[in-house]
Amino acid sequence: MRWLRSEFRSEIEEIEEIDALIEVIHHAIATQCDRILVKKSHMTHQINYANQCSTKRTTTTLVLFLFLVLGVLFNSNPVPSNTLTTDKDATQSRKHKSLLSLLQTFHRQADVHRIPYRIEFGSLLGYVRAGRITKHDNDIDLLIDKSSLGVLDRLTNDPREPWYVDQRHHRPLPSSGASVFLHRTNHREDFSTVVRVDCNGNTTKNMRDACSFSGPVSRLVSFNASSHKPMAYIDVYVSGCPFHRPFGQYKSWHCRTATKSCSFCPSGEALNNSLVERSGGTLERCRFDGVETWCPSSRSWSIDYLSRLYGPSWQTVRKDWKYSDRPSKRRI
Repeated sequence: MRWLRSEFRSEIEEIEEIDALIEVIHHAIATQCDRILVKKSHMTHQINYANQCSTKRTTTTLVLFLFLVLGVLFNSNPVPSNTLTTDKDATQSRKHKSLLSLLQTFHRQADVHRIPYRIEFGSLLGYVRAGRITKHDNDIDLLIDKSSLGVLDRLTNDPREPWYVDQRHHRPLPSSGASVFLHRTNHREDFSTVVRVDCNGNTTKNMRDACSFSGPVSRLVSFNASSHKPMAYIDVYVSGCPFHRPFGQYKSWHCRTATKSCSFCPSGEALNNSLVERSGGTLERCRFDGVETWCPSSRSWSIDYLSRLYGPSWQTVRKDWKYSDRPSKRRI
């Protein structure tokens, strides 16, 4: 009870100080109005100015009272000025934890089913820069070999493997568990013609949610435990897409002249056993933000690759970076 009496005593002292301030302001307004009234000889003017003074007193009282109420409320439960930033950072932190948990799950599955892979794109960028996910990054990118697609097709069609789900045909997600591995068994099609399916199992023309993707061959999706909405995802790309100038039918492949590679292609077009060759020659186990995964063995190869992929300023973190800013996507 002592702390409660202390809190009330503090609030009463603040109220008394504000009351004194109100009296001082009232006195100042009254003095100014009296001076005006002395200078005005006509009765009509006196009445008008008197009314104005009365209005000013009333308005001042109401405004100060409002400040008093707000002051008491905010002082009793102060809100830091950086609350919005903190909330955003907390959300991003939860998303990163979810991403790393997904990566850990896939890494175990890849070991069991002998699926070679490595981190790619923005994830490789974050690893080479600082060994972790870039603070503003929202996903993880992985690269697999074309030879692994048959393994993923088999797992997706196996009813004993409920974690692997056909992206084209599924019930509303998540049906069970906190995450799924959505796999496009129609990976032989060009992704520009792929029919999108959302997390509720409905077809859609546009990217409605994390489940309705079309470009990557697979996507790991984690769901919020309470809302059951997608929270984070990992994209899986196939290695060995042959380079074409990004025009006509190849425009949707997202080809880059600087790296002589493309992000997407029908799997029938991809080169066999290209993952290691397109990773500098060898892969090694590495730790990405504390989670074991696979990376190119050669750091010098990774640096050269990233500089061609993202430009000479690849080491500079840019929150406003967009895919269209990628120098190697420009026409040469």
